[in-house]
Amino acid sequence: MDVARMINRLKNVGIDFEEGMTEKELDSAEKYFLFCFPKEIREFLSCGVPVGSSFFDYRDLSDNNLKHFRDFAASIERSFRFDLENNREEMLELLGEKLGFFRILRPLTVLLSNI
Repeated sequence: MDVARMINRLKNVGIDFEEGMTEKELDSAEKYFLFCFPKEIREFLSCGVPVGSSFFDYRDLSDNNLKHFRDFAASIERSFRFDLENNREEMLELLGEKLGFFRILRPLTVLLSNI
C-alpha cells in the first residue's frame, strides 16, 4: 500500500491529517479498545491520522470515547447480523468471493448457528 500517495489524495479532497501515531500510541489504543489494527491500517495511522467528525479518534483514551467506539462497533455488528438474517445467500456468496470460502466457513458456521 502506498500510504503517502493515499494520504495526499485524501488531503487533496479536503481531509485534514495530524501527525502519525507512534508504535506506543498504536499499542495503547489496541490495548484500550481491545482489538488489533490490521497491518495496513496500522501502517496508515503511523503515517498520518485523519481528523474530523467523520473519523474516529484513537488517541482519545477517555471513557466517553470508549463508549462511542463500543456503540460504533455494536452498530456494525447489528448491520452485519441483519444482513446475515435477511440476505444470507447473498452474504455467503459475497464473503466467499471476497475472502475465500474456506477461510470463513468455520467462523460463519458458528455465527449462523446462533441466528
